[in-house]
Amino acid sequence: MGDADATDSDSGSDPDVKSIRSIRNQRWRAWSAAAAAIALLAGGLVISRSIEAPLSDGAFTADFMLAGLPAIESGDLSPTQVMAFYAEQFGDRMDPARMLDARVTRVAVCIVGGRRGAMVEYELGGERLVYYQIPVGNGRAASDLRTGREDGLNVVRWGDDRSEHVLVSALPIENLEEYAQQRID
Repeated sequence: MGDADATDSDSGSDPDVKSIRSIRNQRWRAWSAAAAAIALLAGGLVISRSIEAPLSDGAFTADFMLAGLPAIESGDLSPTQVMAFYAEQFGDRMDPARMLDARVTRVAVCIVGGRRGAMVEYELGGERLVYYQIPVGNGRAASDLRTGREDGLNVVRWGDDRSEHVLVSALPIENLEEYAQQRID
């Protein structure tokens, strides 16, 4: 029995045993690092899928040029008619926020980038201005005011917890920014 004890205590100092332990430790570290990398990649993928990609300006200008889906068209719509249309189409999920002090010529359901929303068309100084409101799914739309130009039309965008808001028109960009501020304030 003494020989077995001597062998066990001697094996700790055997260079081959130390080499095997070193290799096992290196493998353990490598597998741990690989598992951590996979966990980080999987977590990043889950997070990236929960963030909705923003719609392009072109998606809104393309809809601007098309006729929409269910709509109320009239020469002059009252705020009450607009609110009733929103309630009928969207329930309490959306409301037209603060309406511009301008003639409303059309209210319609729109599909922009595969997402269903609403559009309110105004007439300002003989020009058409369309306000889009598209509900956001699981994320939040960027809240900062952004401007752009697409297909010869000016685009102003902003967002909140519930919706992405967009104004599209041939009117000067400064006017659209002012109208957007009226809706935000």
